[in-house]
Amino acid sequence: MNYVAILVVNSLLILLGTILIFVTLSPLKDVGVTLLASGIVGTFSVYIVKVQQSLREGAERLQDWGLIDIFPDRSNRSLYDQFLQRCKERLDIQAETLGRFYEDFKDLLPELDRRGVGIRLLLLDPRSEQCQMRKHEEESSERANLDQAIKEQTSKYINLNLKHMEIRWYSCTPSVNYFRVDDHVFFGSYFVGTVSRNSLTFFSHSSSRVVEPYTTHFQKVWSKFSVPVDMKSLETSTR
Repeated sequence: MNYVAILVVNSLLILLGTILIFVTLSPLKDVGVTLLASGIVGTFSVYIVKVQQSLREGAERLQDWGLIDIFPDRSNRSLYDQFLQRCKERLDIQAETLGRFYEDFKDLLPELDRRGVGIRLLLLDPRSEQCQMRKHEEESSERANLDQAIKEQTSKYINLNLKHMEIRWYSCTPSVNYFRVDDHVFFGSYFVGTVSRNSLTFFSHSSSRVVEPYTTHFQKVWSKFSVPVDMKSLETSTR
């Protein structure tokens, strides 16, 4: 549809109608009223059609990329719980400390382990320069001892003694938060001046185009930019 041509025609109708209304007498004045009304209605109709087309294109674009929903933060426990309760195969998480996750779901993790769910946790390496930088970037007093918090949380996870859980410390830039439960993924970014749990979060299926680069990122960090952590290595790092 040639919107420019239609708008030009409607503009001419409005102009001509206005001239006839204020310059001529009846019956041309009445013609002017009709032309003016037609021009206004035509212009408004084009606007409505354009808005509808933009909305339709936006919906199609979201559908094409596979984005399902957007959440203002990562603190909705019940939302994560409903997916974890149904988890059967895998749980992959890349985060900073996973302190809140432990407090919310430490009792559920043994159950997932009994089901044979493979659990892979990537926590920020407390010995890394990236960890020291993140302390300052989040601009929060609770992050003043971020390195110690990571070590304490790591110890708590290890002490769960879960057969199917692997824990690694990563030392690359903490730019991505990734939370995969089977075929569903919550993902987002870390921002300067914002604590992780308060960051914008997106949701989609693992097979969607929008999730693919985040999954690739997790795999690369797991295989190339992280090291396994056990109780012995944890004790060594705290000395």
